[in-house]
Amino acid sequence: MNAAPSIDDLLTRVPELGGYTVAPAALSPLPQMRAIERVLRASIESSPEDARGYAMLGNLLTRQSLYLQARDAYTHAIEIDAGFAAAYLAAAELSSIVRDDEAARTYLSRALAIRRRFDDPMPVGDRTPVLMLLKDAPYAVNAPLEVLLDRNRVALHKLYVGEEPRETLPDHAVAFVAFGYAPGDERAVANASKIAALSARTINAPQILDRSSRAHLAATLAGIEGVAVATVQAVDAKDLANIELPAIIRPIDSHAGHGLAHVRTKTELELHVQGFPSRRYAVSSFVDYRSPDGYYRKYRIIVVDGMAFPYHLAVSPRWIVHYQSSPMEEHEWMRLEEERFLADPASVFPQWVSIAQLIARRTKLEYVGLDVARLPDGTMLVFEADPAMLVHDEDETGPFSFKRPYVDAIRQAVHRALT
Repeated sequence: MNAAPSIDDLLTRVPELGGYTVAPAALSPLPQMRAIERVLRASIESSPEDARGYAMLGNLLTRQSLYLQARDAYTHAIEIDAGFAAAYLAAAELSSIVRDDEAARTYLSRALAIRRRFDDPMPVGDRTPVLMLLKDAPYAVNAPLEVLLDRNRVALHKLYVGEEPRETLPDHAVAFVAFGYAPGDERAVANASKIAALSARTINAPQILDRSSRAHLAATLAGIEGVAVATVQAVDAKDLANIELPAIIRPIDSHAGHGLAHVRTKTELELHVQGFPSRRYAVSSFVDYRSPDGYYRKYRIIVVDGMAFPYHLAVSPRWIVHYQSSPMEEHEWMRLEEERFLADPASVFPQWVSIAQLIARRTKLEYVGLDVARLPDGTMLVFEADPAMLVHDEDETGPFSFKRPYVDAIRQAVHRALT
């Protein structure tokens, strides 16, 4: 019987298994994964004290979307090697995906206590080296460039800047500030600004990120014809009893719709605050953007170097619209409508190109995502202007494969901006 290859030999054969710090959503299936897994498990059995074997298994299970099993493998690696920062980081990302937020915070904190710099796991070679400046949060809160860009063309190094990094900077051609501003990010912004000053080029200068924050966006975009933005106020928890209802409320540092609610009565407000406790809340008036057919529609536009690109349309019977929770996959008519929007955004927003360019100029960001709706009079209602919005490709054979050319247009634009 042939002996199992060593962990080092297997990493040499399949170096992709060493990508512990790559965002889980960017880890695509490998050819012959089942065969690789059998060999890997045999290698682990031969070298049970090598933490890298369990981390490699976590990487492989992540590629199969077996997130809980993958996290178990990474935590086993951590039990063997308590200083395995990359395994902590992977466990944090997987915990975030499965909505175990407390575990995600704990694992991320432990990873960053060991180090804050995580280089691209593959040799840079002739790829363009990009330094991503991230706040201390999961990949979905930062701009997940890994799931958009061609990693054969770009090497992505990560540096977390919530605290001042202890490490020297890796060689890089451009720094990419991959987070949007929220209250409490002052230290991250200050640290990113120091690093940007040392870089030859920076995309999304950190010192102007607050122009697109929830608190300042309405003022930043004030006066643009055909654009409306709901004014957002920061309210201390003790003062919530005085806000005017109905209102939209969320914890001030929340993301991706977590803790976002439309509260109509004092009772609803009290129950929501009990469920999502916070020191401060972002509060705004509710703007009813429902279409005549009773559905709510939220459009996402990505602006790169002043050029606007349509990315998606989400249709939902609920006022809070998220693409993942909307019934787009269930209804062909919704997907057909999205395809029409992607092919002809001007059919929804006749001045969409000029408006997006004006928004980019006002925010001063080279890369920014816009989540918007269309009001009955044709006004573009802007919910967010965020440099950390998710853009990802679709399966070639899936129900959303029609989006691939539009995603590729965004990808090529970002590559041009980086190079």
